[in-house]
Amino acid sequence: ANTETHWWDASQIYGHDETSRRRVKRAPGDAAKLLLVSLGQRAGAGERQGYLPLLEPSDPMLPQWAGQEATGFPDNWTIGMSFYHTVFAREHNLFVDAFRVQAAATPDADSGLRHPDRPGQVIRYRDITADELFEVTRLVVSAGIAKIHTTEWTPQLLYDEPLYLGMNANWHGLVRTENLVTR
Repeated sequence: ANTETHWWDASQIYGHDETSRRRVKRAPGDAAKLLLVSLGQRAGAGERQGYLPLLEPSDPMLPQWAGQEATGFPDNWTIGMSFYHTVFAREHNLFVDAFRVQAAATPDADSGLRHPDRPGQVIRYRDITADELFEVTRLVVSAGIAKIHTTEWTPQLLYDEPLYLGMNANWHGLVRTENLVTR
C-alpha cells in the first residue's frame, strides 16, 4: 500500500505533512530556495548548482534512511529518484532566481499572483515574502512534474489514441484544430 501522495505532486521533494516538511532543507541565506550543496571539487555547471544535502541525525527519519538525501520522504530512494530530486530542486532554485530578476527590474509591477481570499487585489513583486515565493515555486515545479506525468509518461506507458487525446486535453483543451468527429 502506498503511504504517500502521488509523485506528480512533488511531495517527494517538498513533503506532504509537517514531519516530512521538516526534512526539507532551505538555503540559509534565502528561505525561498532549497538548500543545494557542493559535493566535491569537480568543475562544471552541475557542481556549481549543487546537490541536495544528506539527512542529518536530528531530522525525523527512519534508521535505514541515514546517508540519503534530505527530501520529503526518502523511503523511495533510488539513484534514478536522486537524479529527479536533484533536477527538480535545481529547477526550483532557477525559478526563484528568475522571479527575483523580474522583481528587481519591476518591483512595483503586478506579479500575476493573487491571494485566494482577495483575487481582485494586485500583488506587486516587492510584496512577496520568501515563504510565499517558496510556496509559489513549489506549485510551479509540481505543475511541471504533473505535466511531464500527464503528457509524456502516461501516454508512453499506456499508449492508445483516446488516452493520448485525453491526457493532452488536460493542458491544451479537448478540441484544438483537429476535428475529433472524423477521427
